[in-house]
Amino acid sequence: MGQQKNKGLLFFLGGARSGKTAAAEARAVQEAEQTGDKPFYLATGQAFDDGMKARIERHKALRADRFHTIEEPIDLAAAIQAIASKDKVILIDSLGIWLTNIMMAKKDWQTPLTELLEVIGHGDHKVILVSDDVSGGIIPENAMARQFRDEMGLINQHVAAAATEVYFVIAGLSTQIKGNQTS
Repeated sequence: MGQQKNKGLLFFLGGARSGKTAAAEARAVQEAEQTGDKPFYLATGQAFDDGMKARIERHKALRADRFHTIEEPIDLAAAIQAIASKDKVILIDSLGIWLTNIMMAKKDWQTPLTELLEVIGHGDHKVILVSDDVSGGIIPENAMARQFRDEMGLINQHVAAAATEVYFVIAGLSTQIKGNQTS
C-alpha cells in the first residue's frame, strides 16, 4: 500500500482511573505545541444513559480550550481521514469504549482495527491511542464480560505491536514500556 510515512503511534494503556487519559492528553498538547495548533480529540463515548451523557458533557467542557473534539463511536479510520489538514496530533480515547460500541452494534472489530492501523501507518498525523488494560482482574462471570476482556487483550496486543511508543499508566504514573526513552 505505498510507502509508510506516519509520524508515530503512541499508545497509553492502563486500568480504570489509572490516569491514562490525563497522561495521553498532556502528551497530545505537548506534541501539538510544536505545530502551534490544538490537537484533535477523537472521542468514542456514546450517551446511552443520563450518567454517560453528563460525563461526556463534563469531559467536553474540560477539554474545550485545549482540543478540537470529534465524536465518533465506531469508524475511527474514517474520522482520521476526514481531518484534511496534514501533520496534526490526534488523540483517540478510548479503545475500550470503542470495543463496547462495536460489541453493542454486534459488529466484528478485526476489520475496523486493521483499517485504523492502516490509516495511522500511512498517514501524516501523530496519533495517540488510549486503551483499557483489563488483564489483571478475575475471570468475569458472564460471557459478554469474558468476551470483552479477551478481545480487549487482543486489540491491545495489535496496537502495541504497531505503536512506536507504549506507556503503561498506574496510579497516575506513566512508564514507557516500548520505544526510545523520551526526556
